[in-house]
Amino acid sequence: GVPHVVAVSWDSKVTDTAAQEFARQFYLALVRGHTVQQSFNIANAAAQALQEEEGYGGNGAAEDGGGSKFLLLPAGRTHDVAIFQSSAGRYIDESAQLP
Repeated sequence: GVPHVVAVSWDSKVTDTAAQEFARQFYLALVRGHTVQQSFNIANAAAQALQEEEGYGGNGAAEDGGGSKFLLLPAGRTHDVAIFQSSAGRYIDESAQLP
């Protein structure tokens, strides 16, 4: 099976901008060497702050009085695994230039 899955609770509403910010922060944290759990926590906090800024309240569904709209599954399993190892040194962008 898949060891780590990020999902949104079925009864939650997440704005497009909050979902985009979650993804941006999650993947940025992963490539910087954070664990999956740390990356999820960073991204979740960023998405929650953006939802509040946009006037959509906290990161929890109104029905349940709070909690995260984003889920890290499987529940009860450790996600303290770094997918990418952080390396010391200066970042050099060697991406091919677009025409």
